[in-house]
Amino acid sequence: VNPGKILEFEKALEACLQEQDAATPALNEVAESDFDRGRDRFVRSVQQGIEAIERGRFRKVVMARTLERALPGAFSVSRLFDSLSCLYPKTFLSVFSLPGLGIWIGASPEMLLVRDDRQVVNTVAMAGTMTSTPGSIGDWSFKDVNEHHLVSHYIGELFRDIGIRRFEKSEKSSMSVGHLFHIQEEFKVDLGDRENQGISLDSLVYG
Repeated sequence: VNPGKILEFEKALEACLQEQDAATPALNEVAESDFDRGRDRFVRSVQQGIEAIERGRFRKVVMARTLERALPGAFSVSRLFDSLSCLYPKTFLSVFSLPGLGIWIGASPEMLLVRDDRQVVNTVAMAGTMTSTPGSIGDWSFKDVNEHHLVSHYIGELFRDIGIRRFEKSEKSSMSVGHLFHIQEEFKVDLGDRENQGISLDSLVYG
């Protein structure tokens, strides 16, 4: 990570974090009933997600819960981002601020977009999780394969919607990330291809 770039956004991030800290109670000030309410909200959300899938509104829903922790006084968003980049050099790292919702930092094995010097853009469809080493794709459960198909199909449809007429897709393979394994397919788009004329990197990011 370029230290200069870190310094450029550090002040803005720290200002947002201070505003968030002022409105967020420390962990030892959060009553036990607040944790119970958080758990109840999560359970209700899961139930609502299942009902929405059963009604055909969604095909896949990913839920998440919140675990609150008190931050040390010297906490720095930019230093955390810098540390993550060193700990996870092969992941897609992101940091952004949502007004009223705080600052979000993420580290994901799923790369967003990677472009080489030849105007070739790569991305990946990744889904499914297994803790033991899969010998082949046939070792994956129907649920995992189906979840991966949803992600892969979505990327292909997105490409076609923004006008990409030609792209390459690799065979499915198992990818290890830490102690976990995921199904992945790599997508490759040549922006220099005549059939993809007019497609820019911005259109891939923003649709």
